Amino acid sequence: MKLRCALLTLPLLLSGCVIHIDGSYACDSADYEQHETLVLDSAGLTAFKVDAGAGRLDIIGEPGRDTISVEAVLYSTGPEADEHEFGLEQQGSTAVLTATQTNMMSCGRQSPHINMVVKVPAELDLNVDDGSGALEIVGMAGKLTIEDGSGNLVIDGGQQLTLDDGSGDARIRNIQGDANIEDGSGNLWISKVGGNLEVEDGSGDLEVTEVGGYARVDDGSGNLSVEAVQGPVTVDDGSGDIRIRQTGGFTLLEGGSGGLSVENVNGPVTLN
Repeated sequence: MKLRCALLTLPLLLSGCVIHIDGSYACDSADYEQHETLVLDSAGLTAFKVDAGAGRLDIIGEPGRDTISVEAVLYSTGPEADEHEFGLEQQGSTAVLTATQTNMMSCGRQSPHINMVVKVPAELDLNVDDGSGALEIVGMAGKLTIEDGSGNLVIDGGQQLTLDDGSGDARIRNIQGDANIEDGSGNLWISKVGGNLEVEDGSGDLEVTEVGGYARVDDGSGNLSVEAVQGPVTVDDGSGDIRIRQTGGFTLLEGGSGGLSVENVNGPVTLN
């Protein structure tokens, strides 16, 4: 590609710029696959941190496991392309996995990305910063701190959960203690939270079932269903139908547009 511009005067700068594209310019899709395996001894580790860019990420917690293993497929535009940062190292008592992209430019079917299956000791605390692509976390027993950009999300297991989710459907279940969830767009299903639940949801349907403590929900748009909550439920709702069943109380701080159904509430009911 050759770029020639006349820079004599401002008018020439605006109207006299010509872009020539010759036939040798090629734009490649990231179809080249490179398989990599990383292994780290988990002795002395208490936490696992993941910085992931684009691609699918599966994290599997296994009780009693003594290593962290990563099976990865790196997709690049060619064998000589330098488009990824990929590595696993120990920093103090934390294992750090980096799987990011240095170049996301592509005009083909797909951009550079990394698909990974990660197996870790279940008891480690987990901190994940994920850019785009599907994310699934199962079998973990430690504290979970998750920031997910875009793509569908599944979390099954964890001692406590702090989640900031951008876009895509999300399914959260089997959290032993408290869960604090901020969700941008997409449908959200939450079930079997042993402690208290706090949810801020932007858009999309939201379904909550089986919470051991209280539930506080700030819901933007979309239908809302809350059922089988031991403690009181507090809702601030923008638009969409609201359905409340089998809770230890119910307070509606604000209801925008949509229907309201309340049944089998074992506690005070307040509609503001």
